[in-house]
Amino acid sequence: RAARGQEARGMSVPESSNGSPTELLASGFRRADVVRLVTQCLHSLGYERAASELVDESGVQCWPEPVSRFRAALLHGEWGAADALITNLHLPDPASRRVRFLVHRQHYLERLEAHDAAGALACLRERLAPLEQPHFALPPPDGCAAIAAAGGGDGKSGNGGVTVAGREAAPSAMARCGAGGGGSGDRSGDGDLGGARLGGSVQELSTYLLCRSVEELKARSGWDGGGGASRRLLLDELQEHIPPSLLLPENRLETLLQQAVRWQTLHAPPLTPDDVSPSLFEDVSFRHDGLPREASLVLEGHTDEVWCVAFSHSGAALASASRDGAIVLWDATQPQFARRALIPAHSGAIASVAWSPDDTLLLSCAADRTVKLWNAPAGDCAATFREHTEAVTAVVWLPSGAHFLSSSSAGKRVILWDLGGNALQSWHGPRVTDLAVTADGARLLAVSGCTVRSCPLTAGSDGTPRMVTEDVHSWEETDAISSLAISRDSRAVLLNVGSQEVHAWDVDGRRRLGSYSGHRQGRFVIRSAFGGKHDGLVLSGSEDTQVYVWHRHSGALLRKLPGHSCAVNSVSWSPASPHLFASASDDHTVRIWGLPPPSVS
Repeated sequence: RAARGQEARGMSVPESSNGSPTELLASGFRRADVVRLVTQCLHSLGYERAASELVDESGVQCWPEPVSRFRAALLHGEWGAADALITNLHLPDPASRRVRFLVHRQHYLERLEAHDAAGALACLRERLAPLEQPHFALPPPDGCAAIAAAGGGDGKSGNGGVTVAGREAAPSAMARCGAGGGGSGDRSGDGDLGGARLGGSVQELSTYLLCRSVEELKARSGWDGGGGASRRLLLDELQEHIPPSLLLPENRLETLLQQAVRWQTLHAPPLTPDDVSPSLFEDVSFRHDGLPREASLVLEGHTDEVWCVAFSHSGAALASASRDGAIVLWDATQPQFARRALIPAHSGAIASVAWSPDDTLLLSCAADRTVKLWNAPAGDCAATFREHTEAVTAVVWLPSGAHFLSSSSAGKRVILWDLGGNALQSWHGPRVTDLAVTADGARLLAVSGCTVRSCPLTAGSDGTPRMVTEDVHSWEETDAISSLAISRDSRAVLLNVGSQEVHAWDVDGRRRLGSYSGHRQGRFVIRSAFGGKHDGLVLSGSEDTQVYVWHRHSGALLRKLPGHSCAVNSVSWSPASPHLFASASDDHTVRIWGLPPPSVS
């Protein structure tokens, strides 16, 4: 205020008192950009006077004048003004066309909500239809009364409404379009006007005229009305087509804070309960005291080397499999991991086991050339699959739980099965030693020598999956790969390579994300795994009898855990606990690692 008074009296105001809007701060950000974010945040918190004073003092508007007027017109339902102001935004086509479509879609829905079938039809014909090519044939103006009558209205008032046949959308669906500060997921192409949840075409929108009530309109379209959150959600959706330098994403500062906390959590995963809220006043820090560091249990039941160990998806059960051909099922809900079943499963060494998505079934494969399906927790054999002619090296489920894949390295064959024992498809050629499938079931990853092959998976009209082997792409490692593990979100994979390193890659193989070393791996297959909260850790067995734990993002070695007396072959982190994992060793045992008991003072 004093500065404005000095200007009014003709006195100069030192620019250094507040700085130039174009000035770069020590952080490298423009002063004006920071001011805009703070002003927007003040508005969203309800501090209108403080926001106004910040604009006056800084001389920086939160939104450029045309955008501010356009935004205000939307929030107040002034559709004609909003349409006129779109020209002032100087958007390229088709972005301008998409913006107009979304604006008038909201206009159209609000006319229906107001029982103004004639106004809604006029909006549909005069505003929305010209934005589509080719135009959808709309009913003539004199057909309005007939349409309204069909919906129970009189063409001007009443219960005129809409319906989208066979489509249901929850009110929260539109909110997802703007998650994270504005913008929907994928950008639509030139011919897609967007907004499929509320009606992405004039034809679809026209069916809303037949709804018999406003409640039906809202239920079928997933729209919460002009008095709800729909106008602000419209701003989120428009953000996809208007540059953020013009239209700030809603709650942008809060979104940046959330992203910062998320980044810190991922890069320094705190092993603390999920209900502990992060503070904005200090950095998220890594707690080494939360890392498993003690073998609390030694599980015995095998008579030979234990080659693999796997927790069920719920963490309620643990399966271990051995060179002796046996599988042991352990009850992970009990403190002592009581043995549920000892299964003499195969006549040869077991290479891999895999739990079904619902944890009711377990697959195993072995050197006896068979794959077997077991009922859990009883441990009785449900089926035996005998199509392979050589030792079977890996098995993996598809997410549906109705199909799975198995591979034989020596047999140079990957087979797709159903649970009825039918071999639906074979992929001949590569010597595949390990397999993984992404969580969405869209991609198969197969390890062969130094190569990772990525094979698309599709489904036919009857739902039967198929490997698209003619569309395989691959990437190369620096040495032979012994095993493959995929993260829970299917965005990253771990590869144990012969150079005595574990490498993390993005699932597309475009770039290496991390490298972890220190363990020993030479002659044997060693399996690594992601672990900890948000998969923030990497752990691996080693031929030097120890278990190694690294920070996933920094690559720092956090723990070397002695305990086994021979090579450690496999590790598995419990999905039920951020502080618990299992390891399997050539010493015939499985060890359960966790935190030491609290000391008693």
